[in-house]
Amino acid sequence: MISLEDREIEYLLVLIRCAMLGESAPAPQGVDIERLLKLADLQQVYSLVLPALSKAGALSEQELQSWNNYRLSDLQKTIIVENERKAVLSDLEEQGIKYILLKGLVLRDYYPQQSMRQMSDNDILYDSSRREDLLKIMKKHGFYLDGAVGISDDFKKSPCSLEFHREITEHKEGWGYLDLWQRAAQKDNGCEYLINKEDNYIYTLHHLEKHRSLGGCGIRFLCDMYVLINQGGYDMAYMTPVLDSLHLLPLDEAVRGLCDAVFGDKQELNEQERELLEGMFNGGLFHDDYYVKPDLSTSGKKARYLLRRVFPEKEIMFGTYKELEKAPYLLPYYYIKRLVIKMKYNREGVKNELKNIK
Repeated sequence: MISLEDREIEYLLVLIRCAMLGESAPAPQGVDIERLLKLADLQQVYSLVLPALSKAGALSEQELQSWNNYRLSDLQKTIIVENERKAVLSDLEEQGIKYILLKGLVLRDYYPQQSMRQMSDNDILYDSSRREDLLKIMKKHGFYLDGAVGISDDFKKSPCSLEFHREITEHKEGWGYLDLWQRAAQKDNGCEYLINKEDNYIYTLHHLEKHRSLGGCGIRFLCDMYVLINQGGYDMAYMTPVLDSLHLLPLDEAVRGLCDAVFGDKQELNEQERELLEGMFNGGLFHDDYYVKPDLSTSGKKARYLLRRVFPEKEIMFGTYKELEKAPYLLPYYYIKRLVIKMKYNREGVKNELKNIK
């Protein structure tokens, strides 16, 4: 196990290791428990480390009560989200819309206990040719379209967040492309397809890199990679060329080395591994600046912001509507179509955004 100057981060890593390996955690020495708990919450590993911390006798009666309240609240939310997701997927099955469960919905099965893997949202890949049908289904279940940029459609309904991905990786010149449908297996002759083992590893690593490139990826990503590495038995003859085409081989090497340091016997980090670890704690689970609201202190800035929201950049439109790649002259039509969809399926979201920028 590595030694760090930051006592709280070092002890948090010890707690994570003990929780994942089923070991007893040592009592904290010189650790600010309040800062430790804030770190765990920010990194969304609260449910992972709190039982180990409690067994180490490091929590006061008040902190134990807060932990129990949090656990009950999280359980209640999980039940609500599970029921909402099942209802939506039932309609997908009824209407013959193919889908693949992603990220936490799959990874939680690899943790010692499912409850250890917290989830901020549910991610699902779906047959994007059925997008209009999906929009109707989500509206029927009371969800509103919170965002439809890039390669995903994000739906909200408190306390639920369902992200339906049209694709997994964007088409970039000089970069490979990951198609999860190609190697997915149909489940029980229904519309659900199971993500291929190797593709799940590649996709999880690619998702880590996506958030890292935006400025931050939390330590929970390392836990996800560890449980996948621990599965073993991968077809490297398939994986290595794909990882290379996605420019992920150096990151894969750094992730494996860092996993060995946190969960194995490695004592020292190289420069790439240390940089990766520092990045995981510099921005929380996700880089906060990526979600910072724009500065709208002047009317000119408000006008420019509204203009960008109504008419997003071409790259965003081409990523959302793949038909534009073959017929770019239809861009004005798709700007209008986007506005119609927003007003039809996301009226609540539009009202909230307009209210926030006044």
